[in-house]
Amino acid sequence: MTETTSTSFREIGNKFFKENRLNLAIENYNKAIELDSSDYQSYTNRSLVYYQKKDYENSLNDSKEAIKINSKWDKAHYRYSMALKQFNRFDESLRSLYIIYNRFYNSNTTTNSSNIDINLITKEIDNIQKILISKRYSKEIIAQSETFSNSINTNVKVDYINANLGKSVFLTKDITNNNQPLISENPLVSNLSSLYLEDENYKSCFHCLRSIYVNKSCYSEKMKKQQELFTEKPSFICDKHCKFEVYCSEKCKNDAWKQYHSLLCPNYDLILKLYGFCRIKNQVFPLVIMKMLAIVLNDLKNNKKSLEDSLSPFTSFQYDMSDSMLSDDQLIAYAFIIDIFKSILKENNEEIIFNQLINKERYYQFNSILKLNSSDVQPLSILEELIDNKVSKTDIKETHIKIGDEMIEINSIGEFLEKNKLPTISIKGVGLYRVINSINHSCEPNVFCSFSKNNHSMTIYPSKIPLKKGQEINISYINEDLTFDQRQKLLKENYSFNCKCKKCKNKE
Repeated sequence: MTETTSTSFREIGNKFFKENRLNLAIENYNKAIELDSSDYQSYTNRSLVYYQKKDYENSLNDSKEAIKINSKWDKAHYRYSMALKQFNRFDESLRSLYIIYNRFYNSNTTTNSSNIDINLITKEIDNIQKILISKRYSKEIIAQSETFSNSINTNVKVDYINANLGKSVFLTKDITNNNQPLISENPLVSNLSSLYLEDENYKSCFHCLRSIYVNKSCYSEKMKKQQELFTEKPSFICDKHCKFEVYCSEKCKNDAWKQYHSLLCPNYDLILKLYGFCRIKNQVFPLVIMKMLAIVLNDLKNNKKSLEDSLSPFTSFQYDMSDSMLSDDQLIAYAFIIDIFKSILKENNEEIIFNQLINKERYYQFNSILKLNSSDVQPLSILEELIDNKVSKTDIKETHIKIGDEMIEINSIGEFLEKNKLPTISIKGVGLYRVINSINHSCEPNVFCSFSKNNHSMTIYPSKIPLKKGQEINISYINEDLTFDQRQKLLKENYSFNCKCKKCKNKE
């Protein structure tokens, strides 16, 4: 009986809505909800009325309540998305639209979508994506960013393709030279692998990952005689609270302090516990997530940005929240991070910021962003840097360079490095790059990534020429020489997609 009465009031509300008698519609939806507090359809319909009245706060609250009652009710997700859009909360709005979009295309069963027009959803996704890309990848933002080499960043632009493929990177001019760098970029955030933390054999910059010193024991016996490798470079230790982090220059020290370290430094006793856990578990993502959260918090507190704008450098990347369960190890790392940020945000008036920023959903979101988008970072080792410098200063007619008392044939440098235990003398880490990590995958890539400096800077070079203006550039996320089945399996497991490039379509 109650359900029928609730439905009757809802239908009366629908009638008044069609007649544009919005206040009467709200009255009847109120009565329907009073009789049945689980009437998600009345919440959704009332959300629409509030939206029409430009009462976006109530529209947002009603659609959110409908989703709580029935998370598969796509109309509520759509109403929620539209209300979020009015508050310029574009990332959250986009996420709600993708819940509908993915359910429509991935589900083999009929859901109670109530005739949601998927074309409308796709159009809204397109609109929001274009807004976000114009905000985050405009020429002005790229030009102002300290992460780019301004001399070459005009070679490419980030543009939106469609709801399925998202954004990608395209050329703005013809490229005819194989040696012409297309992009040179520092990451938004990076971190050393946990294996190098508190290891006396290595000293590296905590900000740019530059190798400062590698112990002789890491080299082959022959290379231990090359004294040029063991002249320790200048280093700068944080002199504030932690007395732990080391930097290769005053600039890196100041940049780290300005971007994130000023918040983390006073809490280093807690951070060392996270370091210890990550070293035991050979994990680096929790350390990167800690830095990401500190960067966001710094923008919120010190640069007075909104939460949306503070998150946007990171949330512009693809992420998957379909199964946001944390593993046991992730829960332990998350607990360490909670302790760190509770210590940072300990004032009473900072509780709201803490709750918005430090929660399981955010941790999972950032972890997914790193899993699906980040790059392994391997700067030039001290040995490679030394060789590179010598080759650049060698006359073109010369065929050998001298390292210590050993003559090395220039054409056989790769073989020489392989023989001299290169893996043990190279620093590794993880980085997230604004533009480079927006490049889509292909098993037939037309560009490749290179670390040509002793820091976390990454450069993209063409692997095929000519490349035409307007052409999409693609890198390979995996070894493209694997078999078709091996490639598909790796891409699905690690990046959550099935490759449909020409090579894969032909099953080559």
